[in-house]
Amino acid sequence: MARTAAVLILLAALGALLWLGRWQVNERRAGGDAFWYARSAYQFAGRDDGEATRGAAEVMARYRGQSGDGWLAAPSSVDPRYQAIFRGRPLYPAVSAPFVTPVGPDAMVVGSLLGGAALAAGVGLGAARLAGSWPVGAVAAALVFVLPSGAFVAYLGPEGWMLAVWTLGLAVAVAHAARPGPWLLGMLALVTVVLAATKSSNAGVLALTLLLVALVAIARRSPERRALVRAAAVGGAVLTGSLAVAAVLGLPGLSESVQDLLTDHFTKPDVESPWLELALFDLRQLPRWLVGLTRAPVELALGLVGAIALLRLGWERAAPWLIGAAATVLVVLLHPVTSEIPRLLAPIWVSVAVGLAVGAAEVAAWMVARVRVARPPE
Repeated sequence: MARTAAVLILLAALGALLWLGRWQVNERRAGGDAFWYARSAYQFAGRDDGEATRGAAEVMARYRGQSGDGWLAAPSSVDPRYQAIFRGRPLYPAVSAPFVTPVGPDAMVVGSLLGGAALAAGVGLGAARLAGSWPVGAVAAALVFVLPSGAFVAYLGPEGWMLAVWTLGLAVAVAHAARPGPWLLGMLALVTVVLAATKSSNAGVLALTLLLVALVAIARRSPERRALVRAAAVGGAVLTGSLAVAAVLGLPGLSESVQDLLTDHFTKPDVESPWLELALFDLRQLPRWLVGLTRAPVELALGLVGAIALLRLGWERAAPWLIGAAATVLVVLLHPVTSEIPRLLAPIWVSVAVGLAVGAAEVAAWMVARVRVARPPE
């Protein structure tokens, strides 16, 4: 246990260093959403609404290059339903809040950096458990920052934390399938709750992933099917409970998020049939997205290699990582904004990073074996 804790600390330190490196090369460090996350962080730190607004405006001036004065009127001019969306994602601002007093607007940077450190530890742990090797885990953790996902981890947003919790959920699902236990189910429940408090759409994808993995296990008559069914039941029940609590608290649900998309952040009249409009919009965009895939041959090749490497470990161990990556496409269908697709697909790169690290370890072992065979006897 002590050795595992020490290695996780080292992985977190590696993640922090890689985050800093990626932060330096990122041209875009914040979007408009950063204002609302920063404002929540100031409020969590005990600041009144006026001071929170001014602090968030300073974040936008410092990290988005915009005049802070233009943001001061946002809380009174932006539809309350849009602002409520961010109240349903408290984890990132809550983590950043303790740093508001010592470092001011830079608190959001510290919160994002800590998310990167947590992500490196989570990916390293998941990959190490799959391959039985901590060096493989370290390579996977590094790849998450090198691959396109790194641009969204070193960013003033919840993506780093979301990916960290998402990764832990997949790793716990694999561990529970191998050695079922109530404490792992409890951890899976906790992960789902935290993920829902980070980005609820990704918590829904995690619950769907657990369900699909269980259904495939049943179809294959896998020995792990009962454990996976229990995991799917826990994930689904906890997600349902989280959504119910959010509704009681008056936080917007999925329908409100769809309305937000279709009405350009509630600046246009509400759509009468939002789900139908969303489906039609997705169908219109689908050919364009498929053509876009042909313009990313390197990314497609990396994804294919990573998937093959994971499959070589066996379907039961690879299933959560592969099905989770595929199910991530659902987030794009729920928020079909072309410019946001790379960010929404970031969880896919976690599975790719793990697969590439496992594949690299296999290639290295093969090369070492070849050298030993070719070496003449002494």
